[in-house]
Amino acid sequence: MNDAALMSEIETMVQGGINAGDVVAAAWITHGVMMNHSEAEGRDADWLTGNARRHVRACVQKVLGRYKASESVEGDPQLALPGFSRLQKAYLIERNGEHVIVPIDQMTPDELLERAAEYERMAAGCQEHAREIKRYVADSAAVSAAAG
Repeated sequence: MNDAALMSEIETMVQGGINAGDVVAAAWITHGVMMNHSEAEGRDADWLTGNARRHVRACVQKVLGRYKASESVEGDPQLALPGFSRLQKAYLIERNGEHVIVPIDQMTPDELLERAAEYERMAAGCQEHAREIKRYVADSAAVSAAAG
């Protein structure tokens, strides 16, 4: 199985869980993929399985990363809740020490407000970054003008 097929299988599992209204745990997805591909045999089976599990876990993290808070200017239409451009159908959060994808209608008000606060912190950081770029340009222009 190549990585594209693996990522597609993981995304299908995540979307299936969200569409069913389930909380989807990263560990559950990894376990499900491993159960779908448990043909390793022979004296190296444990080694192969361990390496495969690490690779699957990394791919799961990559897919789940799409559900994390992002500074993207554009929302992902595949993730957007109908009627919204950026509000997602589900978000990656930590519950009880585990990373899980939670459909938005199953998130608590506190979880949703924490996500909003996270985006506000990102926005403040982006605004500060923009101010620093402008200050650098202004300072550079002043230095160039004085030297010229």
